[in-house]
Amino acid sequence: MNYSNKANLFIVGAMKAGTTSFNNVLAQHPKIYFSPIKEPNFFVNELPKTIYNPSRFFSIDNYFEREFPKPLHIADIQNQVLYDKLFSLATESHLYLAEGSTTYLHAKESPDKIYSYNSDAKIIILVRNGLKRAFSHYRMDVGLGRTTLSFEDELKKGWEAYKIGALSNWSYLGMSLYAENIIRYKQLFKENVLVLFFEDLISKEDESFRKVFSFLGLNYIPVKLSHANESSTIRFSKGLNWLYKTGIKDVFSYILPVKVRQRAFNLLKHNYSSGINLSPELNAELSSLFQEDISKVEQ
Repeated sequence: MNYSNKANLFIVGAMKAGTTSFNNVLAQHPKIYFSPIKEPNFFVNELPKTIYNPSRFFSIDNYFEREFPKPLHIADIQNQVLYDKLFSLATESHLYLAEGSTTYLHAKESPDKIYSYNSDAKIIILVRNGLKRAFSHYRMDVGLGRTTLSFEDELKKGWEAYKIGALSNWSYLGMSLYAENIIRYKQLFKENVLVLFFEDLISKEDESFRKVFSFLGLNYIPVKLSHANESSTIRFSKGLNWLYKTGIKDVFSYILPVKVRQRAFNLLKHNYSSGINLSPELNAELSSLFQEDISKVEQ
């Protein structure tokens, strides 16, 4: 494979930190080609099911044989040939070949693997207020039927695990701590790392994207950030969890048309968004932890 066909831009963002919307904006630039699979996860040793648990009816080989390059949000690409194919449609006019797997921020092996693949790559890291990120992630999982615990109970589990050094990188709390892997990326890629805060993208949109295009050495083009993958509050979460655990949800997803599934999902939505409700003690402890982590990032 020619060097020009190698991915050289990685959007290493925290999950629920605006990476999908951010990628959609960058894809508007004529010099940037994005992988049709937004998150191929090629540089992760093993994906936990809490992050990616595909339908039993999905086959990555069938996708490449019959549906490529149809857009797909996430997959678990383990084959170099298939990963290379993601960028096979890029042309010489594209200066950047990009993908945006959020797991690269939390898998300890990812920085070294990406560096071995392309040491000249540019890395853009998106982070977000830790508590708000965790809550958005939690609400997504409730909607998918992955948990029936309260948000506080989930964070209590993570906090207790953190205090004894057993916190999983893939937990709600673990995925809201960023500094450790950001340091790894900066040690390897030096000045080719740009860290952006989700809150700045929202409040200082034009300024933020001017910074991004300057970092990439590209002419600035006016862009508008749209909000994709926003989480909703879901009713009947215990029923959804049962469908998820039994595999019946998979069957429904396979046999029902997309429009029917979307209508059913809309019926399950609440007409309001519940706020973050934590005990004052837990809120104070976690706020201190997140502030310490963000301080390391800002440094």
